[in-house]
This record gives sequence, C-alpha cells and structure tokens, in this order.
Amino acid sequence: MEKVKSKELLNDPSFKRLKKGKWVMTVILGFIVMVLYYGFILMMAYNKPFFANKVTENITVGIPLGVFVLAATIGITAVYVLWANNTYDNLVNKVREKITG
Repeated sequence: MEKVKSKELLNDPSFKRLKKGKWVMTVILGFIVMVLYYGFILMMAYNKPFFANKVTENITVGIPLGVFVLAATIGITAVYVLWANNTYDNLVNKVREKITG
C-alpha cells in the first residue's frame, strides 16, 4: 500500500467509525467486567459476614453471587460476539473493499 493510500484510509469516515466503535465497545464492556470482578472480590474481602449468610441450609450467599459473576461474564462475551458479528464485521468488510477496490 502506498503512503497516499494509507493516509486516505486513516482519514476515511468508515475506518474512523470502525476504530471508534471498537474502542467504545472495549471500554464499556471492559469496565463492566472490571466492576463485576473487583466488586465481588472487594465485597468478599471487606464484608465476610454478608457472604456467610445462608441462602439454604448448605448454600451461602457467596455461591450464587459467584455464579452470577460467571454468568454475567459469559453474557458480556455474548454481547461482544453479537456486536462484532453484526456491526464490526460489516464495517471491516466496507473498509477492506475500499482498500482492495
């Protein structure tokens, strides 16, 4: 690729949208995951009596909360995959068409 085409690509609105969209999704979903994980760990470290409360005879509050954190992480991954397959890949294909002609 020539330097002129590289500069044109970097200034292309589709490429800018592609770059911004990926960054926004990464920041938002990454922030949510960090809040979930660090919130769970900090709550476990500083509020042990809460985690010791029993939900049933053999299950404490910590187990359902841990399962929730895992399930939420899987859900966030699914959101990213759906977004990437439906939005991001379409933008990548548009940019690729502009490059290859």
